Amino acid sequence: MGSGKKITVGYKYYLGLHFGLCQGPVDALLRVIIGDRDAWTGEQTSTGAVSINKPDLFGGKKREGGVVGDLSVLMGTSGQSENSYLAAKIGAGLPAFRGILTTVWNGGHVTSNNPYLKPWAFRVRRIKQGWTGGSCWYPGKAEIVESATLPYYASGWEYKQIAHHSNPATSNLEIPSSGWTSGAGPFGSGITGAPGELVDGSRVPNSPWEIKTILWARTTIPLNTSYSHILRVHVENGAVVFVNGAVAATINSSNTQITSIQVADIVVSGASVSIAVKAYDEELPALGGTFLAVEVLRLENVAMNPAHIIYQCLTDTAWGMGYPTASIDDAAFTAAADALYAEGFGLSMVWNQQDSIENFIGLILDHIGGLLYVVPDTAKFALKLIRDDYDIGDLDVYGPDNLISVEDYQRQAWGETVNEITVVYTDGAAGKDPSTTVQDLANVQIQCAVVAQTRNYPGIVFPGLAQRVAMRDLIAVSTPLAKVRLTATRAAWRVFPGDVIRLNWPVLGIDDIVFRVLEVNRGTLTDGQIIIDAVEDIFSLPDATYLVDQGSTWVDPGSAPAAAPASALMEAPYWDLARNLSQSDLSYVDAADGHLVTVAARPSGDAFNYSIYAKVGSADYAEVGVGDFCPTATISGALTKTTTALTLTSGIDLEFVEVDTYAVIGGEYVLVTAIDAGAGTATISRGVLDTVPETHAAGSRIWFADGNLGYDQTEYVDGEVLDVKILPATGQGTFDLALATPSSLTFDQRQYRPYAPGKLRVNTEVYPETIDGTAELALSWQHRDRLAQTAYIVEQDDASIGPEAGTTYRIRLYGEDDNLLRTVSSLTGTSYTYDSADEQSDAGLPVGESTPSPLDNDAGYPTTTAMLEFNGSNGSTTFTDWIGNAWSANGNAQLTTTSPIRGAASLLLDGTGDWISAVIPGAVGTVDFTIECEIIVTSLASDREIFCISDSGGNLNNFNIVFEVKTTGALRGSIQIGSG
Repeated sequence: MGSGKKITVGYKYYLGLHFGLCQGPVDALLRVIIGDRDAWTGEQTSTGAVSINKPDLFGGKKREGGVVGDLSVLMGTSGQSENSYLAAKIGAGLPAFRGILTTVWNGGHVTSNNPYLKPWAFRVRRIKQGWTGGSCWYPGKAEIVESATLPYYASGWEYKQIAHHSNPATSNLEIPSSGWTSGAGPFGSGITGAPGELVDGSRVPNSPWEIKTILWARTTIPLNTSYSHILRVHVENGAVVFVNGAVAATINSSNTQITSIQVADIVVSGASVSIAVKAYDEELPALGGTFLAVEVLRLENVAMNPAHIIYQCLTDTAWGMGYPTASIDDAAFTAAADALYAEGFGLSMVWNQQDSIENFIGLILDHIGGLLYVVPDTAKFALKLIRDDYDIGDLDVYGPDNLISVEDYQRQAWGETVNEITVVYTDGAAGKDPSTTVQDLANVQIQCAVVAQTRNYPGIVFPGLAQRVAMRDLIAVSTPLAKVRLTATRAAWRVFPGDVIRLNWPVLGIDDIVFRVLEVNRGTLTDGQIIIDAVEDIFSLPDATYLVDQGSTWVDPGSAPAAAPASALMEAPYWDLARNLSQSDLSYVDAADGHLVTVAARPSGDAFNYSIYAKVGSADYAEVGVGDFCPTATISGALTKTTTALTLTSGIDLEFVEVDTYAVIGGEYVLVTAIDAGAGTATISRGVLDTVPETHAAGSRIWFADGNLGYDQTEYVDGEVLDVKILPATGQGTFDLALATPSSLTFDQRQYRPYAPGKLRVNTEVYPETIDGTAELALSWQHRDRLAQTAYIVEQDDASIGPEAGTTYRIRLYGEDDNLLRTVSSLTGTSYTYDSADEQSDAGLPVGESTPSPLDNDAGYPTTTAMLEFNGSNGSTTFTDWIGNAWSANGNAQLTTTSPIRGAASLLLDGTGDWISAVIPGAVGTVDFTIECEIIVTSLASDREIFCISDSGGNLNNFNIVFEVKTTGALRGSIQIGSG
């Protein structure tokens, strides 16, 4: 293979990086975001390296490259050793960086062309790791997962019931291949309610599953690869769950008799998941009903229980307040943790020590609507949630009997209330701060205005939770609540912040109103008074909202790179070299050299170009050039050598086509003289540059290639075979080389070969179908000059140009059976005549004899008495017999060129009384004879006589041989002699 000049257009940049992230160790590193794009996602839960292979993250080598290399994740455990890459670069004295999470980029590729480093960001989860003492408090409720139930539990299922058998969890586990019935989940019997209604956390059946049987159910569910998913199976009595054909879980494998619905969660991943479930009722006798429901939960976020956050802030000895765990009221914190877990109230936020830890704890309490206080008699920290979790009848009553005084009683006016709350929360995945807004429309009507307030809750990452908190806050601020200060006797010694009490104070008209305790001042033991500040209770967290998180409606317009829907390889003609090389460079092109040009259709609207990868033989593919996408379409009808009007279908980028440019159909180059992209029509001039007109089948592709080519500057030699792959590129990268389909091209000195002559005429006609066998054959043409035709595209019918120095023409003449008759060489003019004498001589006939017969080389020719081929023009009544017999037409007998049996024409007999006849002396003698003919019968409405031989007197009673086709399609022959 020859070589091409390589040009440096940019550089790749490699860099070592060390990032200090947070206190370590952590549960997992989840994402690496570089330049606002995901470079890596997963779960790295221990010290180790993750490989990042995103060479096209920023657009590939044509733009800003990507990121390729290894990222070492150092969790910061107590036994962590120093990083080998840092030690090699920094040397002795390097710390091991224990106690913090760090990452090290080991000198990999970070960008191309642009020397400025993209910002790096990391998403980590730290919930159960990094606790003082090494163990997480109450780990079962530490993680709170936000999930969205996807609507796949109902439609799209197939199911099949089979007879019950023993050991269903371990035997007969082959998924059935047939006998499935379409249906909707859930499945079951013996459970009452409306289909789809929630019953004890599950759904009522939509399709039957009879008791004392086994149910098979299956479906395929599409998934969003941006999230993790859980397959949640509800079943009674048990089940074996298959994911993508493999057993993923077994529920109640022993098939113990139970009456409650069992639940199992299975983590699934991928773009889709195939699910099959073998659900079984208990061993006889069956108890209760049957039930199977499968839900798919999308895990959108994992957050930490706020009770755990406060607990760790209080007890952590490295960065927290350092209290011993004995100073925590475990029962109060456990109750709060259980409540928050049940509410799905998880938080995810960063404390960067820019504020005091006391203020950070206060921020957590603001989020959850809670109070942290010290229990006087135990001196332990207790956490109390402000919730509607009480029975009014169970509350302590305070009034004149146990209160000394009621002071500062006041109720807000409507004008002091707020009727619109906007909660700003965090979308960690998108790196944005979305908001949700709620209104109290009754309050808006009362005030005749919107009174708005915005509250920031940076720890909330669940949209649904943000809406519930917004409703909680709206209820509190849109209602004119009463506030009061109570002075109580020592009977209130068990009142703590967050408690709820009932208040009666007739003097102020307070009759059994529920108040929430905000603060308690216990005074001194000597004065015997306890001061309580309280507010009318209306604080609770709604279980649900009527709002649906819409999320972002923005759709990334970019698409992943895809294969070109069509492409082609061509050896560059001289025209392309002359138009793209300087005269001095063109003069250095060797006669044996060839250059690759490519065309490719755009696979998507955001694909901007493509890379050309090529190799010769067993070498590796290497990038050799780039190309712009080429407008293209298919042609709806077949093209003869003279067709110029095209109808285009399936067009791509036709709006970019310009007239007076060339296009390519198969191996023929054509000139585009007109195009209407909207109408899908074009007009072309045929056979330009170094090509001649050819026929093309319907559906052939046309490439509007002029100015829309891919170029390889490498020089290839004559006969060399090149394998090529086309890799389209979008803003998300370049198509994978391994996935691209290769094509090949063999070089053949195209740029060096002379142009074919133009304006070829045969007896002044353009590509005539037939030629009179007795006439002279007059050929004419026009000169063409490869070297001179570089200013504009010369058409077939243009006058002579050139010719190129040293040009001669060779003509080869072939007979009717494609045997070579004559070769004429070294012609320099623009015409040649093949006269009759030469034709007869080439056919082996004496000069002056009639045109040679097709039977000249047939051994039976001397005894042939009649021979008709029916060659001639359409409608002719002249029938040439190669033996010399004269045939006459009767009726409407004539030649037709429409769908001839063979050759250019056939004899047409389509009316009553149509025949041809001849008097041939001695046509039938006293020896054996043969009759050969090829006939197509177009109608069998009546018997069809096709051949008749009679005596020369025309008396059919003396001698008559008749062949006819009967109405049944049978061939019948008859002979009549004399009167019989």
